[in-house]
Amino acid sequence: MKTVYKATRGDKKELLRDITPGTPLYVINEHRGGGLSYSIWVVTDERMPFTRNPIVKSPTHSGWDSLESLLAREREIYTQEPAGIRLRGPEREDYAEAKRAEAGVLAAGKQMIDHYRAQHAKKLAKADR
Repeated sequence: MKTVYKATRGDKKELLRDITPGTPLYVINEHRGGGLSYSIWVVTDERMPFTRNPIVKSPTHSGWDSLESLLAREREIYTQEPAGIRLRGPEREDYAEAKRAEAGVLAAGKQMIDHYRAQHAKKLAKADR
């Protein structure tokens, strides 16, 4: 699996081939006035009704989208957590409160990743029978 996928036809095909439910994906967000943050997206085992594209969900802000739409909108998707960039979340005045909120989002993301990986493993086990 590559560390970055760009919004090209070739990369889109590779990304769709490489992912499995529970795969964490990361998007870097640029903010007005400077500054960067990132958000987490998790590949689910759900599909869009007509296109059958995988659905991705974000514990960062409780959103969801098709993987194809996310790649087209963001232009780059990363498979490794960005180093040195803060996790996107609600702005907090208090540093300790901001760190607690960030830890909660990371825990929710890990829980979501584990959930979809377990579901995928069960489906694979059923298919092998």
